[in-house]
Amino acid sequence: MQVQAIRRDFREWPVNRARLNPSTAMALITIDHIYEVYAIAVFEGRVSIQIINDVDIIDWLPAWFFQTVDAAIPEDWIVKLLDGNLQLVMGPDFVAADEAAYSRMVDLEPEPVAAFWQRLDARAD
Repeated sequence: MQVQAIRRDFREWPVNRARLNPSTAMALITIDHIYEVYAIAVFEGRVSIQIINDVDIIDWLPAWFFQTVDAAIPEDWIVKLLDGNLQLVMGPDFVAADEAAYSRMVDLEPEPVAAFWQRLDARAD
């Protein structure tokens, strides 16, 4: 799945104005650039996508920043529906197996981060 950045300013995101941290007002993405999507999550009713940002960091950003360019999803993605703050997660099992897997990826713990980069390297071959 691929998306194109159409926005990057958190100050314009209607959902987050009350919780804006001024040090992170701008997402580290480039307008019109195409990004590969590595996972999708719905947390507290807000859709976020996982990308590699412009400084090569694994990042979760609001889907509102993007438009879909290619909607095809990889064969190894799974979907998990959950109750609570995290309602849905789609992606490889090291992200989407359960809420704990998602949390480990969000926290950038070493094991899922290693799996992320290994998967990316394998797909590049």
